Amino acid sequence: MEHKNDLFFITKLNGKEKFSFRKISVGLVTVALGTIFFLESGQTVQAADQANNDSQQNTTINQNSVNPDNSRTLTIQKSETANTANNTTVSQNNETNPSYENNSKQNTTNNLKNDKPTLQQETTAPVQITGSSTNTSLIADVTQGSFNVHVANNSSHPIIINHNQQVNISVADSDNLLKFDVNATKIGNFDVGVNNNSGTKDFTFTYTGSDNGVLSGFDATFPFVAVNSAAQAYHEQNGAYPDFNLPITVTLPNSQSYTQTLPIKINPYEDKVVKGEILHGFIMGPKVIWTPGQDGNPGTNGIYTENGANYTGPEPSAAADIPADQQRDARLMQYGIDWNYGSVANGNSPLDPLYNVLVHIKFSNHQKILPSTIKVFKIPNDIKIINADGQRTNINDYYNEIVSHQPSLEDTNFENFLKNSIYDNNHQIIIDQTGPFTVNGQDYSEKGPYFIQLDTQLDTNYIPYWINNPNDGPSITTPIKNEWNLNGSGTTNSFVQTYTNFKFDPKVDLMVNIYFIDENTDQEIAHTSREIITPPNSSITNPTPNIIKTLESQGYRVDESATKGQHSVKPLLNFDPTKQNFINYDNDNIDVSNDSLKYYVYLYHGISAKPEIQTSSVTEKINYVYANGTKNGQQAAAYLHSSGK
Repeated sequence: MEHKNDLFFITKLNGKEKFSFRKISVGLVTVALGTIFFLESGQTVQAADQANNDSQQNTTINQNSVNPDNSRTLTIQKSETANTANNTTVSQNNETNPSYENNSKQNTTNNLKNDKPTLQQETTAPVQITGSSTNTSLIADVTQGSFNVHVANNSSHPIIINHNQQVNISVADSDNLLKFDVNATKIGNFDVGVNNNSGTKDFTFTYTGSDNGVLSGFDATFPFVAVNSAAQAYHEQNGAYPDFNLPITVTLPNSQSYTQTLPIKINPYEDKVVKGEILHGFIMGPKVIWTPGQDGNPGTNGIYTENGANYTGPEPSAAADIPADQQRDARLMQYGIDWNYGSVANGNSPLDPLYNVLVHIKFSNHQKILPSTIKVFKIPNDIKIINADGQRTNINDYYNEIVSHQPSLEDTNFENFLKNSIYDNNHQIIIDQTGPFTVNGQDYSEKGPYFIQLDTQLDTNYIPYWINNPNDGPSITTPIKNEWNLNGSGTTNSFVQTYTNFKFDPKVDLMVNIYFIDENTDQEIAHTSREIITPPNSSITNPTPNIIKTLESQGYRVDESATKGQHSVKPLLNFDPTKQNFINYDNDNIDVSNDSLKYYVYLYHGISAKPEIQTSSVTEKINYVYANGTKNGQQAAAYLHSSGK
């Protein structure tokens, strides 16, 4: 089997729900305002009906100073309405004592203890460290937590950053309970470095711009998940699952450091296999046919990152279903399906034979099943797929064992059966039987659990849509129990898992934005803008001419002068055509080199000509029928009448 040596199964999440990662933005007033960057993560999926709601936390600051010329310590405490475990200590070694602008969202008391009378005034800390509301109810390997670091914009006391100076964020995770999947990158004027030492996670933002930059509006969100194995080890050692305060330290270029503890509570991941469970589908991760990093292919060490997704390969079985000239550009999604695990929910022996099987395995739109990738493996009795607590064993723990088992556990008869059960333009697998469950004439009703693996081919044209609408990404829906056995109680019987990790990645992607401006309203025309994601040094089809045709049919006229960078027909306040334009708007293609592009097309409402008087002819047919007598109801005569309108 081509997968038996594949050790990259971090992305095989075995049905565990996660949240898509948030963007991180860094703003520099005079350097790189609004620079967007992303923390690279492992593969992420999201189950239905989950939400990730972040909450901001208010902080009260008490500043004690003995001598303005000496170093000082500021103690930041939670307000009465917040969690008292959320404390921040701020140390600064600079020689001046800055005052900070008031922030109405925070109540701050500044007590100056010196020879002068005590003064009280409201100030705001330049650094705010806040945590997600999910941090205190984490489910290991499932729920995503996060913390946010924000440097306030303060024009009175700006924080200056010079070339090669750094902003450092350090997380003291002594028991390695949290996982930050972050890769080093370069974004705008910052080199982002990552040091995942045991017990400490450091994120370093090194400024590469010119001296005297102003650090303002720095706003970074760091997502993480709790590690289930570490949480279990913690429980074994301490007799309880982790419930602690996480220290986070932010050090600014002026040597000010801010340490805040955020409350973290971790619960173990539970995925109990219910009695009678027939299917459990989950996402294993993106795939490519070829081997990343070999034979001239992009990527390294078998991984190729594109649009936020980490594609692994090779996946040669998919080559049978995809033409050779399309294989390099093909992008796949691999799924796993637990079949009939409920038969061993109370022990590794079948409880009840499978009868009257009705199941629909559904894949969302814009992906299609690749039949040649379907693989089915029998789960032998000596492999524990359910632990003593009734929890589902992670696929990582036994995948290699079943695919490399000798004699082979692969069931080609079951594979062919599933291939012949594909319907709905390769979007569904439907099994509908009465009586004992059979596979191509063989009785499988008492054969117990199987593991099924298959790939779908993604419609890459929809990846930009999935980036902007992650909850609509590629998904699998499987019934939990046999659909024939539903009792009509209304209980949900389906499990849905959606891949949500597609995103705009500034390391490898460029964005082309095209905006259409209504000069009469000085606003963008609704529902017309286009966002096109493309790699560097590429050429893309220009959608502008077709969009203009549609707008012209609605009464708009192109202002060619403004669109090509000159003056507009109508006065504009919100846009400047000399700087915001699209000189070659009517070209068939847009050539993209190494920079993201923004284009603006200007239109105005044309002067309507005198409407033409349209004429049409109407022909009426009037039937006369007998009302009584022997010919009652029969046609007596017909009259045709034509008129012009």
